[in-house]
Amino acid sequence: MIGVFLRCLQRNLWASSMYIFDHHLDAKAVTKEKFVWMLYMGIFFFLLYGSSNQYAGLTSPHPSFWIVWEQQIPFIEAFIVPYMSSDIMFVIAFFMPYTRLELRVLAARILFIIFLSCMVFVLFPLQFSFEKPEIQSFTFLFGILEADLPFNQLPSLHVAFAIVLWTSMKKYIKNRWIKIFTALWFWFIELSTVLVYQHHFIDIPTGAMIGLLAVHIIKEEKQSVFTHGFTTPRSLKMALYYIVGAVLSMFMAFYLSSWGSWFFLWIFTSLLLVSIIYAFGLNILLAGKNAKASWLQWALFAPYFLGNYLSWKFYKRELPLMVKLKDNVYFGR
Repeated sequence: MIGVFLRCLQRNLWASSMYIFDHHLDAKAVTKEKFVWMLYMGIFFFLLYGSSNQYAGLTSPHPSFWIVWEQQIPFIEAFIVPYMSSDIMFVIAFFMPYTRLELRVLAARILFIIFLSCMVFVLFPLQFSFEKPEIQSFTFLFGILEADLPFNQLPSLHVAFAIVLWTSMKKYIKNRWIKIFTALWFWFIELSTVLVYQHHFIDIPTGAMIGLLAVHIIKEEKQSVFTHGFTTPRSLKMALYYIVGAVLSMFMAFYLSSWGSWFFLWIFTSLLLVSIIYAFGLNILLAGKNAKASWLQWALFAPYFLGNYLSWKFYKRELPLMVKLKDNVYFGR
């Protein structure tokens, strides 16, 4: 990785004179940055949500928690439209005219929701118990929904996301009628969770609690390591590479059995954590304040450390001892 950096440094010296990255958090986020954040958090969501759902499927059946009066809730096929539109609203939310800090806050809140919810899904899995009636319309959308196993119930991520996305978006929706429509649509998304028989009632207030907790804990005016750590667009790009590696490792963990599965689960954990470190600038987690890894850091990040070492050994052969940047300024390998 160091070798790649040195070669890119030489190649991009001329380009850097034409474009200077504004690292300040109050600077407006560029479109490419928003797109990469959206892509990264989307992969992060589907990776953890899908993995916990698949795990629940392997360990099923699981208990259900519902109240008798829920049997009177009607099944309304049309509400599959707002339910499935949650992903679209997720994408739109990332392309509002945010500052870099506002974008980081949105990403950190989503990270918080996904991590906390998926921990609940794995430790206390619940199963939806009502049977859907025969579908007469919107069969295509319900067909897509069949890929979502009836687990990952409490809390509802649709509800938690609706609260966080609306909190970030509302400031930049200037048209009064569009703002009212967007707010109502988020309410439809929350209601759709029970009206298409995808969640029980208890999942709604618990999802709201997770969403409100994320908004309360992670604020623009409150400094935290997740929102104020120094990063560049390249850091986020590297995070994207590592999370793709985590996805491949998780596939192998489910595909293999016994020790092979545990090995790739370890690789997955390491790459996922490194990905988060790159995305949010949490460099201190890799080696601590004294740049010396503890035994726990070695255990977690050994695949990353080994990969870096092998990368360095490979690229070192092609690199000069030092590169001249300007008069009396050299960059050594």
